Amino acid sequence: IEQILTFQQETIENMEDNYCVIVFPNHKSHIVPGMWSRSVTYFDNVIRGTMFQFIENCTSIENGNGWGIVLLNPNKRYLESDSFLTKPKYDEPRDEAPLGTEVVTTETITVPRNESSFAHTIEMYKHFIKPVVINKWKCKLLLISHCDGGNDIIHLLESQQECHKDIIGIAMLDFYNWSLSEFTKKTKQIIEQKAAVYMSLYGSNESAYGLEPSANKSPVTIFRTANKEKRYSPCYNA
Repeated sequence: IEQILTFQQETIENMEDNYCVIVFPNHKSHIVPGMWSRSVTYFDNVIRGTMFQFIENCTSIENGNGWGIVLLNPNKRYLESDSFLTKPKYDEPRDEAPLGTEVVTTETITVPRNESSFAHTIEMYKHFIKPVVINKWKCKLLLISHCDGGNDIIHLLESQQECHKDIIGIAMLDFYNWSLSEFTKKTKQIIEQKAAVYMSLYGSNESAYGLEPSANKSPVTIFRTANKEKRYSPCYNA
């Protein structure tokens, strides 16, 4: 194991440039790190619906690019505490918990600084991506988002004004809720210069059917990634 780690470290050090991919997933409670789409996983196959192949392409030194990768997890906002004993309150139904009897219960706890996807993004950037990925590992960033995850990229650009200096490319998959007129001037320039939006006109997302014609004239680079005969999968089409 030590020989493998030493080989990987030497390989990274010998690379002219270090890159790290930051993945901003869709904002659905069932989406966990490593999954693109549950429906694609169910109705197509696991390889297309998950990030397995994508991660391999990014991280493998032999068969891929040898990059780093960070999977954000904005959908894990609550935790259940350990079970503990408590006495029922006087206003609780007696048939469920007789007065004076201790019952086993748990408490739902909000994960600190993770109460929203925006909060999770900023927490990760300030305490891991900036100090470790950028400053310690000396990596340039490649951002990729799926659906609503694009909002997190916009929020990062809007709130962390200097982060764009370390970003060399942005890929936004199935991101339909964007409007350049609503961004700050700086964010608009970054999106125009560094971002590409991948849209599946007949994809698995219902929003794909409501694509506005004006998007065809956008200064942002836009790619069509699917058609009626082919189910959209970010892992394969972008």
